Amino acid sequence: MNKVGLPEDGGGSGPAFVRLVVVFVIVLGAVTPRTDAASVSGVSPTYGSLNGGTRITIAGDGFARNQFNYGEGQENVGNNVTLVSDTRSYLCDMHKDGTHEKQITCYTRCVVDKLMTRTSVTVSGKIFTAYYSSDILTANSTNGITAKLLRAYMGGRNCELLDELGRIKELVLDGDSGDAQTGHFKCSVDSKYIEVTEVTPSSGGTEGGTFLHIHGTGLDDTTDAATQVLVGGAVCDIQSVTADEIVCLTPKPLDSDKTSFEGNRGWRLEIWNDHPLVTVDDIDEIAEMNETLDDYDVSYVEETKYDYRNNRHVARLSGYFVAPDNGKFTFYIKGEHMAKICFIEVLVSSGTHHGSSIEVGVQRSNCLYNADQTTWGRNEKQTITTSTIIQPEIQEIDLSGWPETQTSTQEVQTISIDTADATSRFRVGLSGVYTKLSSLVTIQPDTVSVKKEQNADTYNFTVTFKSDRGSWPLLDVVSTEDTELSVIVEQETMGVSSYTTVTFTYNGVRAPPVRVDADAAEVESSINSLLSVKCPDSIIELSEEATYLMRDYEDEFTGQYFEDGWRVRWMYSCLNVLELIRGRHDEASIVVLKKMNVMRNAVYTDLQYIYIDALYVGSEPTTGDPEAFIIARQLPPFRVKSLSVTSVANMTYRLEMQPWDCYQPDKFSTWNTKEGDVAVTRVQEASEGANGYFTLSWKNSDPVDVPADVNVEDMQALLQTNIPGMGVIKVEHDGDCIGRKWTITWLTVPGEQPLLEVTSTEKLRGLNVTVTVEQERAGGLFYNPLPGHLLRTPHDTPQVTVMVNDIPVKCSGNCSYTWDESKTPTVSAMSPTSGAAGVEVIVTGTGFDSATMENNVVKIGNITCTVSSATDTEIKCTAGMGPAGPRTVWVSVIGKGAAKVDEGVTMDFEYTAALTSISPTSGGIGGGIPVTVTGAGFDSSHVVKLDGSDICETRSVSLTNIICVVPAVSVDPVDVGAGWWHADGAVPVTIVKDGAVIAGSDGSVKFTYEDASTPKLTSQNTSTATPQGGQVVHIDITNLGTVSSVLVGNTSAPIITQDTNFVTILLPPLGDGIHQIYFGSLPSISVDFKVTDVSTTKCSVYGGCYVTITGSGFPENKDITQISFGRAPCKINSITNTEVQCQIDIARKVWFVDNSGIHPVYGERYLWNLPILTVEQGDEVDWSWEPPEYISGVSYRVEQTANATASAYDGSGFRSDEVSTPKGSFRYRFVELGTFYYWSGRINRKKHAMRGVVHVVAKKSYMESLTYKVGTIEPKYETSAAGRRKRSVDGCAVIPVTECTEADPSDFQVSFLTCLTSEMTSISPHQGTALDTIIITGSGFEASQDCTEVLVGDKPCLISSVSNTSIECKIDNTAELEIGFRYEVT
Repeated sequence: MNKVGLPEDGGGSGPAFVRLVVVFVIVLGAVTPRTDAASVSGVSPTYGSLNGGTRITIAGDGFARNQFNYGEGQENVGNNVTLVSDTRSYLCDMHKDGTHEKQITCYTRCVVDKLMTRTSVTVSGKIFTAYYSSDILTANSTNGITAKLLRAYMGGRNCELLDELGRIKELVLDGDSGDAQTGHFKCSVDSKYIEVTEVTPSSGGTEGGTFLHIHGTGLDDTTDAATQVLVGGAVCDIQSVTADEIVCLTPKPLDSDKTSFEGNRGWRLEIWNDHPLVTVDDIDEIAEMNETLDDYDVSYVEETKYDYRNNRHVARLSGYFVAPDNGKFTFYIKGEHMAKICFIEVLVSSGTHHGSSIEVGVQRSNCLYNADQTTWGRNEKQTITTSTIIQPEIQEIDLSGWPETQTSTQEVQTISIDTADATSRFRVGLSGVYTKLSSLVTIQPDTVSVKKEQNADTYNFTVTFKSDRGSWPLLDVVSTEDTELSVIVEQETMGVSSYTTVTFTYNGVRAPPVRVDADAAEVESSINSLLSVKCPDSIIELSEEATYLMRDYEDEFTGQYFEDGWRVRWMYSCLNVLELIRGRHDEASIVVLKKMNVMRNAVYTDLQYIYIDALYVGSEPTTGDPEAFIIARQLPPFRVKSLSVTSVANMTYRLEMQPWDCYQPDKFSTWNTKEGDVAVTRVQEASEGANGYFTLSWKNSDPVDVPADVNVEDMQALLQTNIPGMGVIKVEHDGDCIGRKWTITWLTVPGEQPLLEVTSTEKLRGLNVTVTVEQERAGGLFYNPLPGHLLRTPHDTPQVTVMVNDIPVKCSGNCSYTWDESKTPTVSAMSPTSGAAGVEVIVTGTGFDSATMENNVVKIGNITCTVSSATDTEIKCTAGMGPAGPRTVWVSVIGKGAAKVDEGVTMDFEYTAALTSISPTSGGIGGGIPVTVTGAGFDSSHVVKLDGSDICETRSVSLTNIICVVPAVSVDPVDVGAGWWHADGAVPVTIVKDGAVIAGSDGSVKFTYEDASTPKLTSQNTSTATPQGGQVVHIDITNLGTVSSVLVGNTSAPIITQDTNFVTILLPPLGDGIHQIYFGSLPSISVDFKVTDVSTTKCSVYGGCYVTITGSGFPENKDITQISFGRAPCKINSITNTEVQCQIDIARKVWFVDNSGIHPVYGERYLWNLPILTVEQGDEVDWSWEPPEYISGVSYRVEQTANATASAYDGSGFRSDEVSTPKGSFRYRFVELGTFYYWSGRINRKKHAMRGVVHVVAKKSYMESLTYKVGTIEPKYETSAAGRRKRSVDGCAVIPVTECTEADPSDFQVSFLTCLTSEMTSISPHQGTALDTIIITGSGFEASQDCTEVLVGDKPCLISSVSNTSIECKIDNTAELEIGFRYEVT
């Protein structure tokens, strides 16, 4: 071990650095022992950051050769470096790659000061790997993943993974052999521990004002919010804050009769040991117990939870709960033995053997966070349940008319196949089932015999049915290849039944035969077989030697089949696993299959469940023809949950069955019988279950139609798309047509939610069908246990409580404070009651501090009155500098607090202002000169005036100075020609507030105007301008000097050229009026730009009205002129200097929708940001989309769908493109009223889709004001004496509409009214040529061709006839319209 002193740093040690005194270098046992001692010759650098991370290089000799000390027994290999001061030591983490025998490199750690504590944290989750940095923790990766865990952070702070010796604390993967990707690791995080240890003094005067000193640690951490202090619930005015002390001025006590006071964080835990067991009936006795009883112990806990393992005891947990916000809070208690919660005390009685534990939690209903954002979060969960009464199907089968037995004849059929198909393979089937004839389940239990013959043209097969049940359906022959067979099947001999057995049938499916006199059990067995899946035995005829595993997951192979997807989704798959593995690992000689997972294919993600019928693992395939497995099965005509058959009379059977899916079956029949042989009667029809629709609403939304059998995806789409504010939900489904339950979980809308409301069940069908909604789990935050920041300790006296970063601190000492009348100073008089800064103020009273003058504090408002002397009864002080005006005098004595003012004594003091000088004292008569006015008591409400009326324009104000710009002279002007005037002489300077002189009334301070120093105008090329600016103005003027800038009004004008006697400027855009030119004298520019009249006062909400705007000074340039009424632009047709004619367009808004929404499962870019949008007719929606960063295989489009749940383009609505794109945009204008659903298509491999809806509503009447702009300049809106004029446009008189009763708007406003709006109901045809006549029908048209205009796009449609309800026109044949493009008709 070598000890080396570090050289002192030449500079001061700032707060970001630490200087250490000694470095200890320990050379541990090396693989090869060394006899020479190690030595250190230098260390660099000698200082570094408090937060660690500084790389230190230690030079020397004899350091360890081998640095790699991994593995058991290698702990003492390599070097260790420790940084040591006179009080602390810190490990320096080795950097092995930079270390050899003559050099060591290491990295410093974060310095832990006295305010820091180190907390050990266990982190569990999907951590993937058991590797840390370059350290190999195991000989081999336990799960095959070699990624490295580098570092961990908590809230931006490093969470240290290594212990003091540089070893990983703990890093373990789950699973018996650590083969999982989940696991846990441990780390330590440094955090500040904030507490209050002492409060002094513990009492003070009743008027407050006592300087309270609060001692503790970490009190100055104001990362998120300022530190706050309360005394007895009232705010203590903080004067200073450091890490270990807060100083504040105590308040007056609150008016309250409280006997219990809230303290700092935590609850009080009181325990009475060895106390007799309290029963449930008398548990309230604990509330009356106190500290005088034996074996009493009290402590304070940080959360509402404790685990006490002493034997017999009773306990009381008490304190205050601080609700973080308004809302509903529900309290819960969980105890090991008897417990009861009383607001807010928890009473506990323990058993006699194991002690007790208790937890108190609270559910907060309104919050901003959901379960994905915090472990406290609970998402709202509601269930929608339908139920109905189900009655079974009951049929009676009467065989009493069964025919007498007779001699049977066997059925014979022939199959002829063309010899040209000799090489073709084929299958023979019956009733839709195909396999070899001997295995056909549709023939069994009967059999067949086959005889084959061949002639020149055909192969002939004679099939004899070994059956006495009568005639059979014709056999079917199909090719197993793509070619067609030339085949003929004929009945050679019709079978005749012996009638010794009866075969029940349903829709062509036959049951096994039973005796005519069979009992009910035999009939039930036969019909059960009819309603079951039938498979040939060959399917499960497997080689015993080749079979390793065979699992049939049903009583009979495919017997009682599955509920979901049973008809079209049953499939057979055979995989050669060995071949697949060797395809990737061709070097493998031995393959051992340890585990096999069956996962849902992406094709079947819409299925809620997937069932395994049977599983075979073996060395040989079960078949070489997988398709044959499918078509060899016979499916039943329908399924039943239950079936019972009873005998109600001789040869009469009653069938009672409950079908699956509320199926309503037809009547059963028998095979090969004629009318009258058998009578089947339906006694009771099976009920159909719940069908049709019910409607749901939420938060008073419009009702949504919900199908009674809606699936999960459609229910989600219906609610999310149609109900505003629903957010993203998760839907789960259970049940069937008898009773369904949908569980709705709010994923993105946090907090407790109102119940979904069933608004109507009128469209539901079923027997006594009902729909109910229940809350399964309230959303919100569930604090369990309650954290310390929501808790306050209970006390009998007022407490000093401290909040740091809006978090209550812990009080580890005595934080009590009381208000004491005996310590309260008093004030009986004060004089004088007014004066300027520096005046002496005398306060008389009692309880002042004569021993230490500095302990007496006097303030006039917030201005210190410096104490010059003090006795027990009198304080003298000098008033500090303050602005003029009234202030309240406040007196306090440190250690006692604020003084109490005797009744009738005034503590008001009036500061007065003073004016002493102005600088400079003279200037030209044109004004414009900055001056400094000096005095006392100034503030921003004070105004400097010259000669009593001319305002000196203020630039800045302080207590002693006002800087302002003097105005031009306005006293006794002398005309000097060209509109210029002047007057010499001195004028008085005064300070004025609210119109009254408050300083300078004696006239002693003056400012002198001097004509000799004033610049004088000799000529100006123009004195008028247009509003758009751009004119060049040349001004000749004497005594001009150098001009650095020119202002025209308040706008800067560029200087083109200048000299001592002239300046040329470029005018900026200017509004109407006279604009002074400022540079020491006052030429001016006049701009005439006014609007005096708007011809139109009322218009349709869809625009179209012609407007004439009159005035003066209008630039005759359409390109620089913009006219609008609110959002409705007015298209300019013509413009002169005094009149503009324009046509008002429809006011439209563009709504922007993008895919920036955050989906709770997929993340950002998987939701529209505005999925539910309400727009007005004529508005446009602009969609844009882009993929998540670095994610491929994601693409989007926008296309209209028929409804909220449809997953395809509706064929006629809006559409961005047929092909989805990763990035794009699309804009569409909605001209029709209604609701328009759309979706994005399936955007990823998981088939996720983004849905939205646009509700288009009619425009409402509104009013807008005229905006007329030339560039950025607006005119002066000035009504002419003649008032507003209503004008005709192109000979069309303004026609009054009696339905419109709205009053005329104000000047320069237009009312857009629905009562003036025409309506188009149809257009015919929708496509054609310029030769076609377009017929428009509707209402509210003007029956005059001259006053009606029709546009197709922006091209005219020439009107041939018009009425109030119809218009006929043809497109102007000179208009150039694009073929195949869809144009809007207006």
